[in-house]
Amino acid sequence: MARGVQTGAKEVAAIGPRMTFTIREACEYTGLSRTFLYREMTGGRLKRLKAGKRVLILKTDLEDYLSSIREGA
Repeated sequence: MARGVQTGAKEVAAIGPRMTFTIREACEYTGLSRTFLYREMTGGRLKRLKAGKRVLILKTDLEDYLSSIREGA
C-alpha cells in the first residue's frame, strides 16, 4: 500500500505528480493571492476547469501562465 502524505488535516495517498491544483493550492504553489488568480482567470489570461462547483487549474496551464508573465515583464 502506498504511503500517504499529510496535508493539513487530510491524508492524501502518494499516487504521483499532481496534474491539477485547487485555487488554494495554486496560491500556495505560486505565492499569488486568491483574488489575483481569480482576476487573471476572469480576464482570460489563466485557464481554469470546472468540476461541479470546484475550480481547478491544470499544472501545465499554471506553469505556462507564469512563463508568459515572466516573458511579458
